[in-house]
Amino acid sequence: MNKKIISVFLLSTLSSILMLNTTKAEETKFHNTYSCIEHEGNPTTIVNTPRGVIQFIVWKSEFFSNSDWTPQRRCEEVSQRFQKFYEQGILKIITNGTMNGQPVICIAQNKAGQGLICREKGLLITLEPTDNPQQLMQDLFSINAVVRGNSIRHSRKVIVYVSNFLEKAPLIENSTGDDISIPEEENLEKSLEINIPMTN
Repeated sequence: MNKKIISVFLLSTLSSILMLNTTKAEETKFHNTYSCIEHEGNPTTIVNTPRGVIQFIVWKSEFFSNSDWTPQRRCEEVSQRFQKFYEQGILKIITNGTMNGQPVICIAQNKAGQGLICREKGLLITLEPTDNPQQLMQDLFSINAVVRGNSIRHSRKVIVYVSNFLEKAPLIENSTGDDISIPEEENLEKSLEINIPMTN
């Protein structure tokens, strides 16, 4: 009797492990991956998505007034932060704000009575007081039309909805691994026109 119970228990446990591994494999298959590569001569944060590779941020030295961090170092560090926030499930909205009295670009949360504010541990980039956060956000995202089509400006903030961005942004490589050309900005703007409701 005990042997039968043990056998049933072992079979049940093995079945659960196999189902769990299958589920994890399926999740990994559709997992976005953020990384830093050299693309067209610039350090670039890319996102490998189910539909292909998206050029997310191009890092150029002239974007920042502080030269202590090279574009390559920023690219590597911030790409790792994007991946971490994605895995935590909080990489949904990017905005500019203030943390510890310093201007920043951060992961946002909607807090009652305050609207969109930076998450406590959602720092992406610390800026210099001389940096223009709004302009910098539009410069960082490599194609301004994508930012305009998938963001709103409100109360001195630029608010980027990441899922909308990733759905509409052109690919630099499709899911089969073939390089593809990025549409010209004029045509891109027309294809990215969407209505995003204002938030408080």
